Amino acid sequence: MYLGVEVIVFGILTRLPAKDATKCKSVYKDQCALLSTQAFEREHCSRSLLPSNQKTL
Repeated sequence: MYLGVEVIVFGILTRLPAKDATKCKSVYKDQCALLSTQAFEREHCSRSLLPSNQKTL
């Protein structure tokens, strides 16, 4: 089964700490766009140990 690059990158970036994920915005335009989506924010927050009202991206 083939996974698109976007799916793989999404999975990796959602596992990074918020500070490190934010640094990835400057790497590629595609990553910046991905990191700016609500879907990414929801997934990243769901993987984090902090309550959602204490998270910043």
